[in-house]
Amino acid sequence: LFNGKNLEGWVPVNTQEGTFYVKDKMIVTTGLPTGFMRTQKQYQNFILELEWKHTNTKEVGNSGLFLWADPFPALGSPFTRGIEVQVLVNLESEGNYTSHGDIFSIWGATCVPDRAHPKGWPRCLPSERRAKGGGEWNHYRVEAKNGSLKLAVNGKVVSGVSKASPSKGYIALEAEGAECMFRNLKIKELPAEAIDEKEATPLAQDHRFLLGHYGLGGFITKPDTPWTMRDWMLAYRGKKGTGSSEIWTIAKHGNIEFVADWKFPTDNSPQGTQGNRKAYLGLRGSNKALILLTDGKTGSGGLPLVEADLSLPEAVRLAAKPALVADTNPLENSWNRLEGSLLGNQLSLKINGKEVIKALTLEGIPSEGPLGLIASEGPVDFANLFVRELK
Repeated sequence: LFNGKNLEGWVPVNTQEGTFYVKDKMIVTTGLPTGFMRTQKQYQNFILELEWKHTNTKEVGNSGLFLWADPFPALGSPFTRGIEVQVLVNLESEGNYTSHGDIFSIWGATCVPDRAHPKGWPRCLPSERRAKGGGEWNHYRVEAKNGSLKLAVNGKVVSGVSKASPSKGYIALEAEGAECMFRNLKIKELPAEAIDEKEATPLAQDHRFLLGHYGLGGFITKPDTPWTMRDWMLAYRGKKGTGSSEIWTIAKHGNIEFVADWKFPTDNSPQGTQGNRKAYLGLRGSNKALILLTDGKTGSGGLPLVEADLSLPEAVRLAAKPALVADTNPLENSWNRLEGSLLGNQLSLKINGKEVIKALTLEGIPSEGPLGLIASEGPVDFANLFVRELK
């Protein structure tokens, strides 16, 4: 699964350059920013073996092995939906979790632990303590078959789950705040029958992460920019009249699909702005393609400048209003996901999977241009910014 020379066969999803790298026949993660790297192909039934070692000998060392994982981060998260095999040292909580090979479902995946968790969690605690501490190598052997997983830690099976959903997907390594090393990753695929497509994760679609070039390296910024990276999030904490409230990509984009998660945080929110907070995602550097993100009653996804342009036909102005309010609890510091496509001058948008704009014609927009983020009223956080070029 790893050739010992480079990351061929692996895809960094939402990390920066250098978060995962190869050294001395090992895959090394710095742990920062939080995120994951996945295989290029999906797997269903298999036997996977690997060795791992955390650098931390006293401090907490956290990483993970994701199985049957989505190719994309979950909403408002640096992690993916799937089944996680814990890779952890120096952190335990009696009756909750251990550093010895827990298996559990995350971010919408489901499973049944081989032994009931003391608190009813979908998490299997290991039957005995077999993992070595920081600075020492551990061996994992995972057998995955028909929705069941069995984990052997240093030569003995200690944990497992069954009835996992999904049960076909990608294999991924996690970066979560600490340096961790992996070596001797080997996989043997086992015979597998066709399964319901709902039990397989979606296929990857070659989306490109916009924050992968050292955070803001792919954006035009000014020295006093109030836009900063907070681990896996891009945060705006500026005040009116100080610094630039907008940033635009260096690269120009034409026909694209795009994804952006956003939320309006409660910290540092100017008094009285809740319910009136606004931000925008801009396409092709055009004022005619500014998509409103708001915690107001109108809901996100509209194009206010198109709505207000009296030179346009009424049907076009009405089509620029969101068809419904699809935001999730915008006043409760909750994440929302914007997905859309701009093909030619036809714009379609979804908020949290619900269609809010359908094939809106944007007259007079350029054929290509940068993608931008604009803060308007109060602080805003963005994450999981991706684009996919369309022909």
